[in-house]
Amino acid sequence: TAAEQAVDRARRDAAAAVAAQSAGESELGSALAAAQAESQSLAAGLAQAQAATSSAETRATAAEEALQEAQAATSAAETRATGAEEALQEAQAATSAAEGALQEAQVARSAADARSTAAEQAVDRARRDAAAAVAAQSAGESELGSALAAAQAESQSLAAGLAQAQAATSSAETRATA
Repeated sequence: TAAEQAVDRARRDAAAAVAAQSAGESELGSALAAAQAESQSLAAGLAQAQAATSSAETRATAAEEALQEAQAATSAAETRATGAEEALQEAQAATSAAEGALQEAQVARSAADARSTAAEQAVDRARRDAAAAVAAQSAGESELGSALAAAQAESQSLAAGLAQAQAATSSAETRATA
């Protein structure tokens, strides 16, 4: 009986061991499968990370190139801005000079207008003086004509008197001779 009981215990222990072994093998298979799945997942994640890293490096390179282009464009823009400021200063100087020239031209025009007005006034005075001179000349000519006529009449009268005096003298001489 004791031997049979020992055999039964041994059989049960063996069955338990077999069951434990089966359970262990099952757990081991599950662990291996999980490890493989995790390894595959990690490999896929690594591939994705490598692809993302490569893409990021490509974008970083493109960003660096864009930055360099932006810096070059900024430098060119600053150069153009400097040139524009110089051109603006030159334009302002030219504008100031033009304004000065315009003021001088306005002053010269005012002076020319004044001289023109004075000249017109002088011309008007000269015209009035000429008209007065013509009128005076006409009046003088009229007076001269009258004086000449009077002188001619007086000369004729004197000539007549002289003729009478000569006739009287001749008559007196005749009488004296007689």
